[in-house]
Amino acid sequence: VVAAMREHAGSAEAQAAGCARMLELLPVVERAEWVPIRDAGGEAKKALLARYRQFAGEGAASAVLDALRGHASDARVQRLGLQTVAVVSRDLDVEKEIGDAGGVEAVVAALRGHASDARVQECGCFALKNIQSKKGFRTEGAAHQREMRARMRDAGAAPLVRLALGAFPSDAGVQRHGKDLLGKLR
Repeated sequence: VVAAMREHAGSAEAQAAGCARMLELLPVVERAEWVPIRDAGGEAKKALLARYRQFAGEGAASAVLDALRGHASDARVQRLGLQTVAVVSRDLDVEKEIGDAGGVEAVVAALRGHASDARVQECGCFALKNIQSKKGFRTEGAAHQREMRARMRDAGAAPLVRLALGAFPSDAGVQRHGKDLLGKLR
């Protein structure tokens, strides 16, 4: 998938298809499914996080960020890319890789560029929330979390999230992820 995305970097269709395929291959764990896995710990959690690290190790995280930057005007690429970032950012090592590669700025740019698209706003808020939401991880996780929050504030994430919340008052996904993110940015 990564090789195809790199080979066809100029094609928005190929980038969207690559992100969609990654989402098919990755264990997508939303809040209701994640909480019991996270709380129980053990082998299920280790296996899930190992899959996300494998994803990053294969260069997929950077391919997704390149797709977001290279096809900033394509809402489908943005939605699928942001969803992928949100999913894999549950692992601290992957989160760090995404953050260090300018992931915060890429997500904020997507929010800014697609203010009228509820799904982009939802996925962007979800991605930013996950990029900085590691609690109780290793000591370096807390420092990274503070750094990611500062970068989000510097990039102007909070005002964009407030705009999304106002623009989509009846969209449950935007409201949930947007409010959760604003609570974490304070």
